[in-house]
Order: sequence, then structure tokens, then C-alpha cells
Amino acid sequence: MRCIPLRWKSPPSIFAIHNENALPGDSMIVYGSALWLIEKITLPGGREVTDIKGNLEGTRVAFILPDLGNDTGRLTVVAKYGSATNDGPINDHQSGDVLSNLTNWGETGEEPRFNWSYWGAVRTNDAAKFPGTKGYYLNNVFGGVTKENGAWWEGNRSGNFDSTAMFSPAIRSRQASDYALKFEVSTKEPWTTALCLLRISDKYAVRWEPFKGTSGNSYHTDHQWVTITVPLSAFRANNGDGEGMGANAMSMSELVLPDGRFVFGYRFISTDKPIDIFNAAFDNFRIVKIK
Repeated sequence: MRCIPLRWKSPPSIFAIHNENALPGDSMIVYGSALWLIEKITLPGGREVTDIKGNLEGTRVAFILPDLGNDTGRLTVVAKYGSATNDGPINDHQSGDVLSNLTNWGETGEEPRFNWSYWGAVRTNDAAKFPGTKGYYLNNVFGGVTKENGAWWEGNRSGNFDSTAMFSPAIRSRQASDYALKFEVSTKEPWTTALCLLRISDKYAVRWEPFKGTSGNSYHTDHQWVTITVPLSAFRANNGDGEGMGANAMSMSELVLPDGRFVFGYRFISTDKPIDIFNAAFDNFRIVKIK
């Protein structure tokens, strides 16, 4: 009689998806735990995938993404001993969740969700520079920045967007931990020093330094687009110690204006080290419900 190890009888869980906006034909990678004995993966539009490859540790599975068209929704892993659904829609680059996909009216590739303020970075749809895009994106490329340089308005060191009417005022009664900022990033060069300030209005920020704690203190997506998820409860108030150094946001009323508008942007500064070269692209900024 074949015995199934007890650890394989645990229900699966999903921690992250490598790129929630992968192109049809690309490999979509799901990271989690107990990803064993998978029967199928269900996708938006009622699609099902059964040709799945995983690792022995049960920490990742991969499959070839079919063409989802305009369908967006959650991915579910269905296994022998349970199922798990990811915390945000996939193929979510042109829905009402999207603050900006950088594509304007009359441009091809996706439905426009523009809201860009026309300055701070290079807007392009050059797929040769950053392959795997569905439309336009922002490219922040700069260098020769001295240490402790906070002049983020110089040399392509920011991403600036118009305030976006995307919520009903009722959302202000919800907890900030129920929602997350998601976006895709692709690095051309290893990211080793620049501090990125993800900002909501002028009151809250996240000090994002993905290189910290990595091997060699270097972050690199290896020229692939990767989805970043930042719970809105991770945004902290600006205080006398600096941006994003105060108390964490608790309520959406702290982050969303009374009329339901949302104000977002990002900028780069240097801290205790100079920035020799920074070259990365950003796309598909969106706010999604994760709980």
C-alpha cells in the first residue's frame, strides 16, 4: 500500500505570484507552502490548467499562462487536501483597480488608465528595453547621485501621478490592512543603494529598499517583471524623523480623500551611500482588496 506523507496532507497556501500580469505563453510561478498533489489551477473566465510543474518542497508551482483576454480575477490552486486563492486579481492591468498603467487614450496594448503627470521619468513602450510589457511603462534611469541627496525632482528620479477618482467615500470606513498597493517592477541593473519613497498624498510613505537583507545587499529581477505587494497598513505617517517614520496607517480614512480620490507617487533619494547607476521600470500601479 502506498502511504502519503502526513506533511503532504496539509492544505496549500499561496504567498505570492511572481508576475500577476504575465503575458500569454509565459511561465506563471506561484509561491507558497504545501503545494503538493495539485489537481488543477483555476484562472479567470473559468479556465483550468492541469499541466503543472512543482518542486519537491512544495514551495512553488509553475504553468504556462493561457490567453486570458480581458478576463481578470483570482487564481486558485486546487489540491487533494484543500485549495488556496491568491490575494489579488491576475491580468489586472486595465480594470477599475488600476491607478495608472501609463497607457493614454488612442494608444494600443491595453485600455487606458493614464493619470500620469507628464514628468519625473521616461514613459515608453519599448519592449526591447524591458521585455514582457503590455503597453507603456515608466523607466527611471539615473546615476552620479551623491550621498544624502534628496533632490528627487532631478534626473528621472520620480514617478508622479494625478489624483485618481477610484473609490466611493464609503471605503474610508474600512481598515487599511484590507487593501494593498500592487505594481510590477523590472530592473536592468542591480539595485543596491537608492531609497524609494512610495507616497500616499504628502502624509504617508513606505521606505522601500528591496536590496536590504538580500545576498550581497543587491536586488535584481533578472530583467523580468515582478509583482510587488505593499499592504496599505505598511504606510507610515511622515514626522520629524522623516517620511514614513511615524505611526502605521490604520484606517482608509487616513489614505483616501473624503471624495474618494487617491493621491499616489514615488521618488528616489540617496541616504548614506551615493547612487552610481539606477535603471528600472515600473508599471500597473493598482489598489486591490486583499482581505
